[in-house]
Amino acid sequence: MSSTVVFAATSTQLSITALVSNIQAIESIQNATVLDDLGNISYQDIEIGKIVLNSNHSEGFKLSIDSQNNGVIRRIGASEGQQDEEIAYTLSLADSGGDLGNQIAEPALSDLSPEGTELAFNGNQAAPTVQKEYSLNVSTAVKGLKQGSYSDTLTISISNI
Repeated sequence: MSSTVVFAATSTQLSITALVSNIQAIESIQNATVLDDLGNISYQDIEIGKIVLNSNHSEGFKLSIDSQNNGVIRRIGASEGQQDEEIAYTLSLADSGGDLGNQIAEPALSDLSPEGTELAFNGNQAAPTVQKEYSLNVSTAVKGLKQGSYSDTLTISISNI
C-alpha cells in the first residue's frame, strides 16, 4: 500500500474592491428675513439664508447662481424694465462653518451678481468638502420704488468643475 502526501495551502488572498460615487449636494436654509424698507434705505450684507455644500470630487466643484428676474427684486405683477418697480442687488457668501476640503481654493465671495454667476472652487487632489456652510447675503441701494410686495427667486446649483 502506498500513501500519497497532500500539501494544503497555508495562506490565501482575497481582494476588496469598492466604488465611491461622485457626491455633489446642496441644501438651502431660508431665513424669515424681509427687507421691510426696500428702496428707502440701503441694505448691506443682510443674511437671507444659508447654503450647505457637500462634494467629494478631487478637482473641486462649481456653484452657479441664477436669478428668476435677471438680477432685480421686482414688484409682484410688474413688467420687466419698470424702473420704479424693480431694484438691482448684489450677493455675497460668508463662511458659516463646516469643512472646505484641503487643497480647494475659495473664490472671491463678495459683490456677486445674482444673474449667471459661476464660482469655481478649484481643487488639486482635494479632500472632500463636508457640510460646508455659507450665509447668503443681499445688498441693495436706496431707490424710489412704488408701494407693493417685491420678490426674486434664486436658483443655486452645485456641479463638478
